[in-house]
Amino acid sequence: MNRILKIFLFIFLGTLTKLNANHIVGGEIEMIHIGEENSFTYRVKLIQYFDCAQTANPGPDDLISYTIFRKSDGQAMRNGTMFITNQEFVPYTNPDCALGFLCTLKVEYSHEITLDPNEFNDPAGYVIVWERCCRNWSTKNLVNPGWNGMTYT
Repeated sequence: MNRILKIFLFIFLGTLTKLNANHIVGGEIEMIHIGEENSFTYRVKLIQYFDCAQTANPGPDDLISYTIFRKSDGQAMRNGTMFITNQEFVPYTNPDCALGFLCTLKVEYSHEITLDPNEFNDPAGYVIVWERCCRNWSTKNLVNPGWNGMTYT
């Protein structure tokens, strides 16, 4: 009985490691003013790059959450949610990089927000933050990259 339990736990715990999102290889976040000159509407956009050759990993999240912080004191000012607006495979134009097993998926998330100037008036400014675990295991400049998260600001 004890042996069966150990085998079950080994298989169960082994499958949990496959559930990590270690297929993310990079990305960026930006906030762009849209609308008229005196408007306070912005588009928040996050781009993620996924190693789609690692089929054991889950795909991109359907939605992601971000937070806007005040720089002067770190106070969280607003949370937001972005949804996928575009997905496309990244073409490899350099023949040396275009090996058959390489596959990178570019996923874009976007959300429009209006910031009240009476609330968002700190002269030090604000920062948008999105965090996620984990990086691609093939990252060479980190120890245990699959267990290291990333923060985009």
